[in-house]
Amino acid sequence: MPNIDEKEKKRFLFLNMLYKVINGRENLPVNMFVIGKFLNLDLNYVMNIVEYLEGEGLVKSKAFGGFIAGKVAITHKGIKEIEDAYNIPNKATQIFPPNIIYVMGDFVEGRKVMGDNFENINNSTIINKSNVQNAFNKVTDEFDEATGNALLRVANEIEKSKDPTASILFNSFTEELSNPHPDKERLKSFWNGIDKVLPTINSIAEVANKIIPLFIPN
Repeated sequence: MPNIDEKEKKRFLFLNMLYKVINGRENLPVNMFVIGKFLNLDLNYVMNIVEYLEGEGLVKSKAFGGFIAGKVAITHKGIKEIEDAYNIPNKATQIFPPNIIYVMGDFVEGRKVMGDNFENINNSTIINKSNVQNAFNKVTDEFDEATGNALLRVANEIEKSKDPTASILFNSFTEELSNPHPDKERLKSFWNGIDKVLPTINSIAEVANKIIPLFIPN
């Protein structure tokens, strides 16, 4: 079992990546277990982290279906914890000790994490092929095959980029898109996040022309 410093470090790493993935927007749920995979954390450890962070008011999970749904979102308090930790590193936040971003020699900067088992985080992507297939089938039926192909093009570009943040956002995008009545505001937020970390995506004409209409209000 890791000691308390190790627990605090991994709690911070999880919260930090959640913050980066959703660009600091509160109450936008993503898959907690995908984040855990990128941090080399097993399912039980992820659930322990989320349970602790939710108890401290830094994230919400139960409101989005809890561990069964696998959803987690950062709260306003969680956003403040991350921003305070970076703005004044040598001062304790309400939850984390001083210099948490440097714990045990690790330094977190954006999506770069050095030390322990986290050095390969930027060399790993996890695209949920089932989500992509479901979303492809849906948009092909409801729009056209060209829209479905544009979605596959995005998946391929993200796979090639090996960007973990883009992967998590795209998984959330395709999962939301597969719902019977997808929330267009969520789709827009996920897509804007993808565009921020991979701005070349929207420069591909077939992608911009076909994907953006998916979240434009009727």
